[in-house]
Amino acid sequence: MTISQLDYSNPLCLVCGNDGNGVHFGVQTCRACAMFFRRSTTQKIAFHCKKHPKFCDIHVAEHRLMCKYCRLKNRVIYDVIDPDTGVVSRLIDVAPIIERSRLILENHPLPEAVSTMNPLERMTFALEKIRSDQNLNPEIIKSSSFRDYFYFWEQNMRKCAEWLMYAEEFRNLPKHERLEIFKLVWALFRRVERKTMSAKIFGQKCLDEKILLLSNDKAGRVNDFSMDVSELWNSKHTTITNMFGEEINQYYQDLVKPYLKLDLSEIEVTFILCQLVWNYAGRRLQGQTQAAGEVFLEKISNNLNDYYRSIDRDIIGNYAGRLTRMMSIVNNVL
Repeated sequence: MTISQLDYSNPLCLVCGNDGNGVHFGVQTCRACAMFFRRSTTQKIAFHCKKHPKFCDIHVAEHRLMCKYCRLKNRVIYDVIDPDTGVVSRLIDVAPIIERSRLILENHPLPEAVSTMNPLERMTFALEKIRSDQNLNPEIIKSSSFRDYFYFWEQNMRKCAEWLMYAEEFRNLPKHERLEIFKLVWALFRRVERKTMSAKIFGQKCLDEKILLLSNDKAGRVNDFSMDVSELWNSKHTTITNMFGEEINQYYQDLVKPYLKLDLSEIEVTFILCQLVWNYAGRRLQGQTQAAGEVFLEKISNNLNDYYRSIDRDIIGNYAGRLTRMMSIVNNVL
């Protein structure tokens, strides 16, 4: 059997991405992750993040080297563990979410309009399309339930899947490879797309007040936003920072600040997103994904060069220096 003939019949561990061993605590996991969570909840171990991609990227690190903090946090996405009792509450069934995204990744028709566009123009068109229903005057909210917050994620997951399907190199990959790329990059895509859109709508206020778009019509201030987790744990509320760490604040320095300084266009934001997604996936999956990514990134680099040549130099300035600063954003985020 060739690689291209593989399908989705073999269940994977929803935490680390390795071969699943069965349903443990109501979730498909491998035996190693099941044993890890059993020990973690019964012994009430307090883990600390290693803060290193070699260990914190759960889909890549060896089991014995995985950051225990990130491994446990990854499980919380699927089954939320009460830190006091160790009881696992099955609140979110991720199977329908993955299934809806998988259907998009298998067969998402493209409009005729993109047939005459170059690769970078296609991806820019796709970004504008998935953003077309964004309210430009969203409501600023101070709290949300965890269920609603997770629903916002689901919306972003579907948009990421749609966006990816506009790349010919992505569409030409086997179905199972597309799904693996999607599972790796959707969270990165969500963080970058939402923060650049937040900066576009709120401008300098986005950086000063750390405003984040949560959905098409809701936004919140990261440091003044609480999440109702009473359904999950004994505690009533938690903040975004407590839930997801200080890295969410770092994105404002690494991404929002240079976005505002450079006043990035949609085509430049698209270029950055493409660089992030394909570099991130290529380094981890290698093989045909890395090869497809190299071809695609070379094409969009040439497209960006043509774009800059078509713009008045007085408007864009030194585009070589501008490109260097854009790649600095990519490196900082990665």
